[in-house]
Formats: sequence, C-alpha cells, structure tokens
Amino acid sequence: WLRFMHGDIRRPEDCRAAVEGVTAVFHLAAMSKVAPSLGSPAMAEFCQAINVSGTMNVLQAAQETGAVRRFVYAGSSTCYGNNSVPQCESQPPDLFTPYAASKYQGEILTQMFARVYGLPTCILRFFMVYGPCQPVSGAYATVNGVFLRQALEGGPLTVQGSGHQSRDFIHVADVARALAAVL
Repeated sequence: WLRFMHGDIRRPEDCRAAVEGVTAVFHLAAMSKVAPSLGSPAMAEFCQAINVSGTMNVLQAAQETGAVRRFVYAGSSTCYGNNSVPQCESQPPDLFTPYAASKYQGEILTQMFARVYGLPTCILRFFMVYGPCQPVSGAYATVNGVFLRQALEGGPLTVQGSGHQSRDFIHVADVARALAAVL
C-alpha cells in the first residue's frame, strides 16, 4: 500500500503526517546530488537543512509513533570519498563535499536512534543509481545520463579527468529489490 503525500522533511509536522499509520519507513528524501551542494555556502547550508535536520525530523516522527518496525535510511557512496577500492563499511569516511558530510551525518543519526531509542534501522549506501527518467543534462545529470545523451546524439563520450577513475552503478530496479529485501 502506497500513499503519496506532498510535504517538506524540514517540517516536523509533515514528517509526523507522513509516518502516521505505517510500520516501515524508507527514508529516501534528500538533496540528492553532490554538485548543487558545492555551489555556495548557502547551498551547503540548504543541503544540511534537508539531509541532516530533515533526517532528524523523519527519525523523530518514526520513533514517536511507536509502530515503526523498520526504518531504512538511504545512505550514499560519497561517504567513501577518494578511498581506494574495493571500498567497505569499515573504512573511515572521506567527506570532501557538503553532500557527503550531510549523508554521513544522516547515517550517524540513524545509528544513534537504533542504539539509544531502539528504533529498528537499516542503512543502505547506494552507488550511482540509474534508470528510466534520469536527467541527461544540467547539475543533476550523472555520468551515465550524460553518456546516454551523447550516445543518442551520435557524439563522442566525454570523459572528465584522467580517464583512470572508476564508478559503480546500480539500476533503480535493483535498488527497489534491495529495499524490499531489508524490510
């Protein structure tokens, strides 16, 4: 059963309304890309307001209901930063952007709610999610979206940097299966 609700995770009352009557919360709401968080200190602050304060609001609302049996937080691979590959959860974070710092703070808050308040939680760190309807241009376009656009236009694929970097990708359908599996 799915219910759409228009709201703002920066508003505690919207978060309480969103979790009313539910037993599981998939917290996927976020300022979802690195580039906009780098635009200015004001954008970094906006990123923190959404990804940290917003996460706190969702966690508090879930805890207050007393009915939530699983809280799943969508973490980010940006927490690994430029650490060497393969990457694993035991590596220290390398938080070189406001976005990465905000997503890692969300993980810490989620872990704290599990330890202190007993909220059953799970954190999944997603890597470069792709699929239908992804942006192919602008600040929210990822490399796979840009490559798709360039290929469809018949042009060369633009590689940024040295060309030696690597990226991991996951299809949105696989993300959906992972979310269902941890429920």
